[in-house]
Amino acid sequence: MSGRRSFIITIFLSLMLLIYLFIDFFRFASDMKSEWRLSERADMIVVLAGGLGRIEEGMRLLSAGIAPFLVISGAGKEAGFNTIFQRNDMVEKISSGHIIIEKESGSTYQNAIKVSQLMRSFGVKNIILITSNYHMKRSMFIFRQVLPQEIDIIPFGISSPNFNENAWYGDFRSLKILIKEFIKYRLLPIEILLIRLKII
Repeated sequence: MSGRRSFIITIFLSLMLLIYLFIDFFRFASDMKSEWRLSERADMIVVLAGGLGRIEEGMRLLSAGIAPFLVISGAGKEAGFNTIFQRNDMVEKISSGHIIIEKESGSTYQNAIKVSQLMRSFGVKNIILITSNYHMKRSMFIFRQVLPQEIDIIPFGISSPNFNENAWYGDFRSLKILIKEFIKYRLLPIEILLIRLKII
């Protein structure tokens, strides 16, 4: 009987865990529809490279005078001003001195570290953080961990062509993106701890 009882308890606890993860995932997914409102100007616009439409949105805000500087973080080691903006008409109206291309970071955590260094150099007190809606929650968590608490981070999430925000559950590519993002988000505290302990 004890073996059967242990089996039943194991099945019950496993089901409870699955239910919890299911509910937690849908809570996480519900945040993907949040509309991040831009309510004020900032010292710097930060675009996390890697998602469609992010740089274009950053350029639009820069050209509108929302902030004096635009940082494109994680653009890649081979990235350059001409390669990034070769098809962007707005860049002709803006001096390259207002755009900073950060090439070294390869993760969102490294993005936050490099941006923090740039902010100190420019004396920045607040930033507008641009990334895809599905990536915003994790990005905000990381940047809040890395940047000083007195720094104001204004989240500005955008819709990405590769992610269906309204029907992600019926689109395999969108569901895959969301599950991957959810797992990364839940593992963030462990990842950050290991990074700070210099284990990874």
